[in-house]
Amino acid sequence: MIVSTGDHVFAADHAHERDQGYPCHTLELITSGSMDRRTGVQPRFRPQQPWSLVLTPPEMPFRLRGRSAGRELWAIFAPREELLRVVEWPVGPHGVPQLYLSNGPERREIVATFAEAHRFFVSGTPVGQALAENALERVLLLASSLDLSARETPLDERVQQAVDLLQRGYRQPLRVADIASAVGLSASRLAHLFRSQVGQPPMHFLEQLRLEQSQHLLVRSNLTIKEVAWQVGFEDPNHFATRFRCRFGVSPTQWRQQPSARRLG
Repeated sequence: MIVSTGDHVFAADHAHERDQGYPCHTLELITSGSMDRRTGVQPRFRPQQPWSLVLTPPEMPFRLRGRSAGRELWAIFAPREELLRVVEWPVGPHGVPQLYLSNGPERREIVATFAEAHRFFVSGTPVGQALAENALERVLLLASSLDLSARETPLDERVQQAVDLLQRGYRQPLRVADIASAVGLSASRLAHLFRSQVGQPPMHFLEQLRLEQSQHLLVRSNLTIKEVAWQVGFEDPNHFATRFRCRFGVSPTQWRQQPSARRLG
């Protein structure tokens, strides 16, 4: 049974706490941006790595705080007993089951299915609840079928530093050489490590950050399309509009007018 779901863009100052936890399980997936998490009796906050499915047990206290704005998918639900026996993920750094999704078709399918579960749940149709539960169970089963080699694999410290720099400075003109120098690597070595561990080149990651932040501004501000482009680091508004359409299938203006975009705001 699903209690609630979400697919939203969170702000950098986002904060959420449940000192008593939830009465059901909670499944979370950050697809962009970053948060810090403190679970149970952990003495301090630790980064919650993007692309990690985090499964928090019932009545487990936890707190979240934003580091940089991004997108999060989540569901509060009570799984069937037989499903829980399948979901035996390794315990991550936050003391709860956690599964890292490496880049590839399996990750894209899991993200699409998770988002589908949310759409079904909020649809209000007679079969929406059943379809949402079916989609969420598929998320858990798909994740549990991944090879052990794809499970929680911490990023190289220098790659993590590069990710942090990109997330903090995405509005600024950035080059691979500058990032590489800041983390103590050559540009070619950083590009190789970044692609192998994050799943895409640093500049592709940067563009993705900028485009996803633009979604946030398009809904939550009255800035013009040009102003949004400049705010997220695009020097050419026409190039921004072209890349936005390639990424999301609609123009920035069309996306701003969609009801689904309003829900993200």
